[in-house]
Amino acid sequence: MFLNIKRSSVLLVALLISTLSVGGNALPQKDMYWVVDNVQVQSSGTDAADTREQAFISGQRKAFDKLLNLLPVQPSVRQHLAHTSDAEILELIFDFSVQDEQLAPGQYRAILRYRFSKETVAKWLQTKHVVLYAPADTENGPDSTLRGSEENTPPSNKPAQELPLSQDSAFKEYVEVPVTRLADWFAIEKKLIQYQDMYRIHSYSSRWIVLQVSPQFLQTRNTLQQQGMKLEYVDSIWRLSCTAAH
Repeated sequence: MFLNIKRSSVLLVALLISTLSVGGNALPQKDMYWVVDNVQVQSSGTDAADTREQAFISGQRKAFDKLLNLLPVQPSVRQHLAHTSDAEILELIFDFSVQDEQLAPGQYRAILRYRFSKETVAKWLQTKHVVLYAPADTENGPDSTLRGSEENTPPSNKPAQELPLSQDSAFKEYVEVPVTRLADWFAIEKKLIQYQDMYRIHSYSSRWIVLQVSPQFLQTRNTLQQQGMKLEYVDSIWRLSCTAAH
């Protein structure tokens, strides 16, 4: 059977990558994104982490296909852009959130929500020598799950403590976990199983995982160190890193 996990608040999965800033300047605060909602994904496999990661990759492809249906370009151009690589698509995505997920042994299902940076998409289209023949209509696009967004979410170069708080006031502190790939986080996540009531995932990307934690979590530094992890306060931010393989 599937375990159905309804999120009390959407987990903002911000892609904290510096490429979303242009010339060192943050993207505009207003009307930054094209939003693709209700992206349903399903994946199966023997490894839970790989299964989840494959579902996310599948989701970004589905979201990108919906975005192409929104863009005012000729059908032949749209067909050509449909062959864009997964790596290129990832660069166009500002962030994504897990709205609902269902877990079962060897299987993962979720409903995802993606936001594409308008400025990054525009620059990418320029590299493809594509010119939009009319403004893209994010309010009344051909797919009803696409809509415009004027959310005042801080851009990617803002520190973690400025990102929106969880609705649960018990998790008031932020902890950043440096990673080089999602698999790094999945390994750390297993080590944190005994602390799962002390933290919430706020956001994650290929570089950082941002956790919201309770005050009790910050008191577990000695125990974490025994498990090969180091929790320290650096540059006004709590950071958790692996110090040894356990």
